[in-house]
Amino acid sequence: MVVVKVLYKIRKLVLFYQATIFKRSTSIKMETTPTSKSKTIEMLANPPVHIKIKMATLWITLMFLYIYGDYFELYTPAKVEKLMNVDDVLDSPVKLFVASVVLAIPAFMIAFNIFLRPAISRILNILFGSLLTAIVLVVGSTSLYPWYSFYVLYAFLEALVTIYIVWQAWKWPKVTV
Repeated sequence: MVVVKVLYKIRKLVLFYQATIFKRSTSIKMETTPTSKSKTIEMLANPPVHIKIKMATLWITLMFLYIYGDYFELYTPAKVEKLMNVDDVLDSPVKLFVASVVLAIPAFMIAFNIFLRPAISRILNILFGSLLTAIVLVVGSTSLYPWYSFYVLYAFLEALVTIYIVWQAWKWPKVTV
């Protein structure tokens, strides 16, 4: 019985410190004894996510959307044949290079958000987020064909992610020094 009371007190302290550390107002009704009939409400901790992790995660999400959209495009009629015959939008080395640079931006932004200073990271997120939003909206608006409705959906989702990136970067938390 002594062990149960000790474990109960430890649990009570942990819940109290969780509520204090994460500065959350909790409505936890604590039991008076382990045999009491009252219920204890346990809350899962929801610590704040650092802005750098949020931004990197958004860029990762964007990359997955790019990959899935391009992968599903391979299933559209005659796409593979067009690729084999170099009858595609990316039909020259220059166009392929430009597309590669544009698609490399999200990959680098993942690392930049983690490793660069916040001021630089914020500027790059606003700049490249805005640029990619414009590009995605143009691509989505020029893909209004029956077999490309999925592509329009992906363009819309990509635009939402990049707009959210710009918004998060714009309201990047500030500290007083």
